[in-house]
Amino acid sequence: MLPSPAAIEEVEIPTREVVLGLVGLYNRASWPMPAVGAVAAFAALAFVLIRPGIFSDMVAKIVLDLLWLWTGIIFFIWRLAPEFHVAYLFAAAFALQGTYFFVDILFGGLEFRPYKNGSTLIAALILLFTAAVVHPVLASALGRGWPKLTLVGTGPGPTAAATLALLMFTLHKPKPSFFLIPAAWALGAGIAVAQGWHFYEELVPAGVALVVLLWLAATAWRPKGPAKAETVEGATL
Repeated sequence: MLPSPAAIEEVEIPTREVVLGLVGLYNRASWPMPAVGAVAAFAALAFVLIRPGIFSDMVAKIVLDLLWLWTGIIFFIWRLAPEFHVAYLFAAAFALQGTYFFVDILFGGLEFRPYKNGSTLIAALILLFTAAVVHPVLASALGRGWPKLTLVGTGPGPTAAATLALLMFTLHKPKPSFFLIPAAWALGAGIAVAQGWHFYEELVPAGVALVVLLWLAATAWRPKGPAKAETVEGATL
């Protein structure tokens, strides 16, 4: 005798548990890439901090390109898309962001200059620590420890948040288009997942994104006092 629809519904695994299971499978199957991705993200940060310049810009953009492409292709398409077809759309967004960085390596001028502004440097480092360390610690405290963690470099939320924090080093010559996809993911997915599935650690990337966007807006609207003064002085001379 076949079970009734009601009985089937009673034993159906909740979506949040399916997602956690897929994340666990992803981390175990792709190990040691979660560790490699995190190390690569910190290596890009180290290059930018120790020796800022054209070479470090290229290293940071190559690393970010690879991490975004990895997350889009391996996390979303390989692991999530067979169960959730909407993951193909998410994969396209992550691949597009990775392509932005790749194109900028060849034709762009995105510059990571952490020491142009002391307050921005401190804020960016705090936000990077929050995305890379506070997020997994909070997830573990909430009962979602390894292998059900999403880590910076190979997990979408922490990667998006860490990317935004790194992009704060470019605010002396900002390119707002680079902020759009990471901010949209960190804010939109972070709030939606926290509200719908009670993964409250995803509010951490959302918070990082909000701070970065406010900082970007403040930078864009900041009066250009010194530049104006130079213009006036030049006209007087």
